[in-house]
Parts: sequence; C-alpha cells; structure tokens
Amino acid sequence: MAIATAPRQITAAKTLGLSAMPSLPVVEKTGMSWKKGAPLVDDGSTGRVIEVTSPIGTGSQVALIGFAEDDASGVAGRATRMVPCFPGAQIFEGNLKNSGAGTFHTLAEADIWQCVKIAKDATFSTGYWFLDANNASTTTMTVVNDGAMIVGFKDPVGTVDARVYFIVTAALRKPATGTGTLG
Repeated sequence: MAIATAPRQITAAKTLGLSAMPSLPVVEKTGMSWKKGAPLVDDGSTGRVIEVTSPIGTGSQVALIGFAEDDASGVAGRATRMVPCFPGAQIFEGNLKNSGAGTFHTLAEADIWQCVKIAKDATFSTGYWFLDANNASTTTMTVVNDGAMIVGFKDPVGTVDARVYFIVTAALRKPATGTGTLG
C-alpha cells in the first residue's frame, strides 16, 4: 500500500538557453518565516518580498517573482536571494502530490503537460510547497487558475508523490494590478 509522503522544497532544476541558473538579490519584509523554495511576491508597498498565500492559482493574480534560495531570517530588511521566474528560462523541480491528509498521488504518463496549483504543505507542517495533483487541468498556460505546468518527470512513472519538472505559468508572471492582489 502506498503511503503519502511529506514534500521536499521546490528547487531550481534546469535552464533553457542559459549557462547558469539566474539568482537575484531581494530584501525580505519584517517577520517572514518562509522555507527555502517558497514562492515569493512583492509586498505591494515597500518593494520587499513576502511568501505568497497558499494555494497559488485560485483565481487571484499574484505576480509570482521567484522562489527563495534560503529560509527567511525573520529580520526586517535582511538581504536574501531568489531564483526569478523569467518567462521561458527556468525549469523548477517539486513534488506532485494530492492535497489532503492521508492521500497520495501515483505518477502517471498522463500527468505530463497538466496545469496544477502550487500549494503549501499543511498535512506534514514542513512549510514546503508542492504541486497539487488534485487541482489539475489540461487547459493552456494562460489560465489564471493554474500555477504550474508539468514539463517532465524526475522520478519514474509509478512513483508515489514523485518529483517532477515544471514551469511557472504565464498567468502567474503577469504584473499585479493595483493593491491587494497578492493572493
């Protein structure tokens, strides 16, 4: 019997047409407690970064700017780094899981090209983010309700809660409009 597993951090996996993974300096806002691999957005007022509210892809436009390279320090104004979500340049790696306690997802060939939401782990309280197979669709990358498109498999088909490669959908890279659009 398969057992659901805790997700691991989202990581930068590959680049398309670049010789190195891009990394940008950013400044964290006061009181942040994100884990490495957390999706980051601009706070909307000071230019500092915050962890986005989970799940990403619930119809709100979040303007995802990148994924944290380190855990947050919790110190206001502390410099940190992120891998940006430049269009078409970065491929990320994360767990494809089902949301909900006691459930699991077995990787299938049909998972390729699926658009899914990006959600924060609540079951195992790891603070890590994962791709939610319970919220998959076969729609195009322009759909606001989806945060990531699966573009490849790291683990073989049949693996429970497998690691997959994904890109951030175009809908999440759109700039936020006005205030209060961060999720």
